[in-house]
Amino acid sequence: MVRAAALVALVAGVATSGCAVTGGDGGSGEGTRPAPAPLAVVLDSSGSMALEDAPGPRIDAARGAVRTLLDALPEDSRLGLVTYGADSREEDGPDSCGDISVAVDLGPVDRTGVEGAVDALTPGGWTPIGRALETAAGLLPADGSDQQIVLVSDGESTCEPPPCEVARRVAGERPGLTISAIGFRSDAEELSCIATAGRGLYVTADNAPQLAARLAALGDLEGAESALTPRSVHGIEVGASLAAIREAFPDFPETGERSPDGERHHWRETEWTFLDGLLVGVAPADGRPTIDGVTVGTAVARLLELYGDPVAWSEGPDGDAVATFAADPDLGTVWRITTTSREVTGTVRRVELRRGTPSGPADGLMELVAPDGRAEPYGRDWRLTDTPARFRPTQVFARSRGLVTSVHGDTNSALRACWREDDSSAVCTTSVRERLLFRVPARYDPAPGLDDGAGPAGRGAADALAVVLEDGRVCDTVGYAGGSHRQVGTRTLVSAFLCGDGDRLWRDLEETGLPPSLPVSGSADGGHGDPSGGAEVAGYVLPLDTDASPR
Repeated sequence: MVRAAALVALVAGVATSGCAVTGGDGGSGEGTRPAPAPLAVVLDSSGSMALEDAPGPRIDAARGAVRTLLDALPEDSRLGLVTYGADSREEDGPDSCGDISVAVDLGPVDRTGVEGAVDALTPGGWTPIGRALETAAGLLPADGSDQQIVLVSDGESTCEPPPCEVARRVAGERPGLTISAIGFRSDAEELSCIATAGRGLYVTADNAPQLAARLAALGDLEGAESALTPRSVHGIEVGASLAAIREAFPDFPETGERSPDGERHHWRETEWTFLDGLLVGVAPADGRPTIDGVTVGTAVARLLELYGDPVAWSEGPDGDAVATFAADPDLGTVWRITTTSREVTGTVRRVELRRGTPSGPADGLMELVAPDGRAEPYGRDWRLTDTPARFRPTQVFARSRGLVTSVHGDTNSALRACWREDDSSAVCTTSVRERLLFRVPARYDPAPGLDDGAGPAGRGAADALAVVLEDGRVCDTVGYAGGSHRQVGTRTLVSAFLCGDGDRLWRDLEETGLPPSLPVSGSADGGHGDPSGGAEVAGYVLPLDTDASPR
């Protein structure tokens, strides 16, 4: 069984509680399969489990999840069940903290006994997680052998002792023990702490199908650790830095290949995508199922059952349909799943976990349009910050809705594009490359001839906020049509985009489309030399004529 050796939480080189890297041996032996580790499940039956938002009662979802677990366990498994909160009521107060029951003793799987025990549960009491963990540990062998506890809870403990301290103590006494936790309709930090202290996994589940799939997966912890979860895979969370990953896993490749999405590394049959040294995307390269069992060939109908309606559909580079689903809002991840079609009969072709909440600040404000006209949403992984001091306290815009134009174009020409947010503010970008948006205090002046409802002037290279090159670089517009011109033969070239390394891209002043390549001048003289050759273009970032809803 894979063991966690260390926990490193680093984002951009700064320690945080958000993005973890857990080192381990990452392998398993070959030959005869060892007997499964004994498993004790701790099941929440507190008063909140009676809430009907799973959909239906939460306790019914828990019952169904236990049945799915029974189907998944090998025949030679040994299982025990501990419950809490079923024999008391919330009005019992602290007396409810003693309501902990061994519903099924550890032994060979007794399906009838387990199903009868969970069917008899009546949610009502408090949440004594710490004592329930102690009781579960008491069912397991008191030695260093491989053994598991999986906790299912819809919230934090309301009783002493502190469960995170209990998990740390019990795991310290038993080197073969792992304690995993599922937060059912909850992202309580305490549950994550329990799993970290117990060398296990922490996942959330938002509905009955997710709970069933993830409880069954955690019944095989070694398999679950190599499966893509809404947060991580191989113990590495999305958002972790490349430096932290390589510290925990020295064999992780230091460099990767450039792609339009960032720098892509290949390791352990998985594609890892980095931007600015941070992990922003993970995709199994071998068709390995996710913790929900989603893999190549999974039906779109199953995706809808697990995740609900997509936040967005878009068209992939090969004409496939790409669905974006919320994954872990607390960590800020989404599923981007490529399918053969949007119909329920469509099937999965690729699964990727991405950083960036589906309602991120730039979502819906712009799109990436390839030279052949194919478009997809653009704006994942952006940040929304306060107004820079150099911008005027009150910015006046010429339209009262949608994509707006600054009246004060002199001092605020750095605002490449702005979108109306509400009557007193706009959301603006100064740099696509830096993936930043600013909330700008504003008032609107729908003067005659200005607020005519017209959208962007066009959809050509001249309208682009930035260009994304095939090698992964993002080059911002220089923000003006005039200024630097070059005459090359019969063509008049105008300085158009500036890359972070100093290269400057040029476009034909008469070009109205989206050319697949642009002339480039090098960084030696700041990009002001004569353009030559061509930089291959993956896509142009074009603004959409839409409002920016408050985030």
